[in-house]
Amino acid sequence: MTTEDIKEFQQAIGTASWKLNLDRFGEAIGTNPDYPYTKDKFKQFAELNSALSRFDPNTLMLIIEGGKK
Repeated sequence: MTTEDIKEFQQAIGTASWKLNLDRFGEAIGTNPDYPYTKDKFKQFAELNSALSRFDPNTLMLIIEGGKK
């Protein structure tokens, strides 16, 4: 994994978070948007996007590399 891979992942998550409302998110993961499971995962996905956006790719790379030791 490279810093560029991490940057692309962050951008992909950000783009998906921006484009997907609950209904489209449910379609994407194959669940009914009315189910509590879908609503919970949608909330977690928004939290993931928020958390990832707080890190720069270089710092994330250092964290990942540090976890391998």
